[in-house]
Amino acid sequence: MTRDNSTVSKFSISKKTLVDISFWFVVASNLLLLNGFISSFFRVRAPISPLILIGCLIILFYSPLPKKYSNLFKLLIGFFGLYIIIGTISLVMYPEHLHWKMDIVTLYRAYISSLVIFYSVYQYVYNKYYSEGYKAVEKIIRISSYFLLFPLFLTIFGKQLGLTDAMVLLRDYGDRQIGIFSNPNIAGLHANFTLCFCLYSIISNRKGKLLWIALVPVSIYAAFLTLSKAAIICS
Repeated sequence: MTRDNSTVSKFSISKKTLVDISFWFVVASNLLLLNGFISSFFRVRAPISPLILIGCLIILFYSPLPKKYSNLFKLLIGFFGLYIIIGTISLVMYPEHLHWKMDIVTLYRAYISSLVIFYSVYQYVYNKYYSEGYKAVEKIIRISSYFLLFPLFLTIFGKQLGLTDAMVLLRDYGDRQIGIFSNPNIAGLHANFTLCFCLYSIISNRKGKLLWIALVPVSIYAAFLTLSKAAIICS
């Protein structure tokens, strides 16, 4: 019996470790756009989403609930809630305004899933901050910023790698680069997010400063490739 118990203990995972693994899986899956990457080649709709949901539920149930919420987080949740309410009212009153390509179930599922992801990430970061301090949160931000570089690379070289040809909506966008995103506007938004992280890394004197300086024009170039007016103006 002793031998069996020791064998089981070797393969057991603590709740903290399980929560850590779930958090980084959720973050990596979203920032690396794994759903888009797999869908681009195999045209399987959101294959990673169930695993992301499981990861979020592990964080929510296996880690302490936040004792308080920041004003920015309240504003974010409030915006999503209000957006869903206004959208639902508009849908009931003017159903003809819904785009013919949009599936209403998919739309609601996307927004509800986003709320679950935001809440679970906030809960994890909150606990990290109050247990390990600001350095732990800063470490999370720095590691996460590296994940942004993979989709950026595919936005620039996606056409050469055959990603653009694999996207179903190619006919709608012509020569506009979309990488592994569903449309060029989102690709341009991602390029600008990456640009913000690059500027943050430069201002905070982060290690590898030359890399982040070099990535500034790369991010701007990626935004221009998408031919998204909003992305170009923001760059």
